[in-house]
Amino acid sequence: MKNYYVANVPIEKVHKQLFLLLKEFDRVCKKHGINYTLEGGTLLGAVKYGDFVPWDDDLDVVMLREDYDKFVSACKTDLNDGFFLQNTDTDKNFPLSYSKLRLNGTKYVQANYEFLDIHHGLFLDIVPYDYANPKTYKKKIKRLAVLNGARQIKLGLINSHTNRERKISRLKKFVYKIVSIRSLGYINKKIQKLLRGKTSEYLYNFTNPIKSVKPISIDRFKNYIELDFRGEKFLAVSDYNNWLKETFGDDFMSNEPSVEIRGPSHAICECKLLAEEGDRRVGILTFHQADNYGAVLQAYALSHAIDKLGNENGKNVNCEVVDYENSAIKNRYVVKPLSSYKRVRTKLKYFFINRYRRRNNHDFKIFRDAFLKVGSKTYSENEISKANSDYDVFVTGSDQIWNGALTNNDKNYFLRFASEDKAKVAYAASVGSIKLYDNCYSSDKPLIDRLDAVSARELDLYEYLVNNGVEDVVQVCDPAFLLNADEYKYISLKKPVVKGKYVLVYVIGSPYTDKLKEFSQKIAREKGAKVVYINTDKLARLGVKNLRNVPVQAFLRLIKDAEAVITSSFHGFAYSLIFNTDVYFKLAGGEINFNSRIESLAKIAGVSNRNVDGSDFTDIDWDSVNLKISEIKEKSLKFLSENVINGKQQ
Repeated sequence: MKNYYVANVPIEKVHKQLFLLLKEFDRVCKKHGINYTLEGGTLLGAVKYGDFVPWDDDLDVVMLREDYDKFVSACKTDLNDGFFLQNTDTDKNFPLSYSKLRLNGTKYVQANYEFLDIHHGLFLDIVPYDYANPKTYKKKIKRLAVLNGARQIKLGLINSHTNRERKISRLKKFVYKIVSIRSLGYINKKIQKLLRGKTSEYLYNFTNPIKSVKPISIDRFKNYIELDFRGEKFLAVSDYNNWLKETFGDDFMSNEPSVEIRGPSHAICECKLLAEEGDRRVGILTFHQADNYGAVLQAYALSHAIDKLGNENGKNVNCEVVDYENSAIKNRYVVKPLSSYKRVRTKLKYFFINRYRRRNNHDFKIFRDAFLKVGSKTYSENEISKANSDYDVFVTGSDQIWNGALTNNDKNYFLRFASEDKAKVAYAASVGSIKLYDNCYSSDKPLIDRLDAVSARELDLYEYLVNNGVEDVVQVCDPAFLLNADEYKYISLKKPVVKGKYVLVYVIGSPYTDKLKEFSQKIAREKGAKVVYINTDKLARLGVKNLRNVPVQAFLRLIKDAEAVITSSFHGFAYSLIFNTDVYFKLAGGEINFNSRIESLAKIAGVSNRNVDGSDFTDIDWDSVNLKISEIKEKSLKFLSENVINGKQQ
């Protein structure tokens, strides 16, 4: 049988933990004498397979409104720890009119909802069926459509940078916006009031209203039986056979969809499961709390690459980012109040840009909540040793984890806290500047020697460690390169951010100078494009298009679609190479700088000539670049496989 995956996770693993939700739901219902029925693909799976349909990626149950209300009430006191009943009362930004039972500690993020600040755990859909008169059905769903549209406007699901490609007429959008003047709480209450109808002989699913639908007779919900599902018993309406025929056709037991169209159908873009007994638990220590594109993307890439390696090696690996709080890293991105600035000119500057900085910080929080496999426990600098009870392997890296100037000399990034029986691995460690690091090395050397395996990202650090007695050091690639361009589809926007051709400018650590602006405009003229400048934390630059709100997903799409990228950012450069986008890099000035990051990558990829301050901009040979990157990627994956997946065992 074909192997199915949900966001690169084998579907068998997903089914195992989805089943926990069904059992908990059934437990609460049986305790309180509540009727329900399996529905849709879940009902089909029970009847046809006694299990999940092999490619189904969710669970569905439906209930009469009175049973639904009893269940919601029962969950307030009787829901076990580890589960969360999600609806608009318990999760204010939830965009739907029914409930989901969620599994805490997991992620199961649906495309289009990844920008919402909600619980994203593995879910079971619980849908109420409401009474209605067929004559008033269409009138009712029109009113619901307006309220639902207003709610989606409030939540940003019909606007801005979300993935939703829903076409709405100007008139409808105008009406939605008028209604959205009311608060989200008011809109949700109006929807819930409208859903409930007087007792009738007919039922409808108003939580997902469509204009033309046949009513369901109340008689179908008068009698229930039990069906086998994974060796246990669950309720279904006695008339399930006719219901399945209406849904899937008369020959539903023998008919199978073609292999080409089988597969998960819920567009899950992130899947993180609970660790299970026997799993090799891997914890990554990095700068995941930094509101920085490179910091969160390399954390995303490393955790997913390790999980993927585990699957390929036939090992049960559960990898996540240790939720470690380094105050120096976290405080770098805090938006300070205007009162903290003494000069009037500085106050005025931040008066204008702080709203963009706050929005930027919010977008990074949303990305972390949706896409980073972060552990459920948070550790401070003084409590990190408690993580020894939660992980078998610790990986420190990547990013400038050994740059004491950034971390306030935090030695936990050398895994000082990890006990002797734990595997301790440094992956793609960086120090920023070797000249600065030379003063720290003597105190770090004993901690480095204690590690089971060491790898460096930059050539200069690799050579420094080798020359100073560290054995078996390996130079590896940044985690960004561990995933190929296609594997970033889960977190990249599905539609363009900017219309038309453009040259993208992304500079950090150095200003967007007049000279650099002139260079970017020259490249834009050559390509018949405009200049777009990612500017989330500075005053607007005249003469170019300033992009103020750029979530991580939009950042990736901007690089992918650009005619050329001009950047001083290591990861801006890295993702340009990954997406094969024409790129130029800008190095920082001064005697002490962090240029080695970009210089090392440019040398590995064979594109050192793309320095903005150079003069020989030979066209990039992408076949050669991709080959060179694939070579160091294979070496890097081998390092992770040997030392993280198959390394030191407890």
